Amino acid sequence: MGETNKLKTMKVKIVKAKDTWYLHRVGETFEVEPIDPYNQYKVSSGDFKGYKIDANHCEIITPVKIPFSFEAWDKDRNQPVWTRDGEEVKELTFFSTGGQYKLAGTVLGNFETWTTGGLYSEDNKFSDDYDLFLEHHEREYFVNVFRSGSELSLGMVFIDEEKAIKGIESAKDFVKTINFKA
Repeated sequence: MGETNKLKTMKVKIVKAKDTWYLHRVGETFEVEPIDPYNQYKVSSGDFKGYKIDANHCEIITPVKIPFSFEAWDKDRNQPVWTRDGEEVKELTFFSTGGQYKLAGTVLGNFETWTTGGLYSEDNKFSDDYDLFLEHHEREYFVNVFRSGSELSLGMVFIDEEKAIKGIESAKDFVKTINFKA
């Protein structure tokens, strides 16, 4: 439907740091823009806008696009919304009055409308290129595995690997720490 020349932003998570402004921010997430050819990112919003992050010190958080749900969007109307073909929907607004198309927003500067189910219609014909999707970021979790006789059991779920491992290495029934994304 349209190409954009804008620099795409993405999210990165700091995984290590040495002698940098983000030394005490390991584990934090920032919205960034790539800077070529320096293998760096520039923070694009928030208190640290314009600060640089070494690409070797972070991992890209890949968003997963999930089908639009009015209930999920209504809980946080500031979350990113995208069209099926990858264009960002800006200024998405719900109108309680009107016909079938109660959601309105802009895509590439054009005013568009959708049903509360996120379906797009162009000239009263459904066109799925602009159907709505929400952005979901996978998160990594850590769980300790323990052995009890011939059976294995799982411990608490942690969002920080160090906290999961802390103090359990000496436990005689500890097997290992596993991780998963959800």
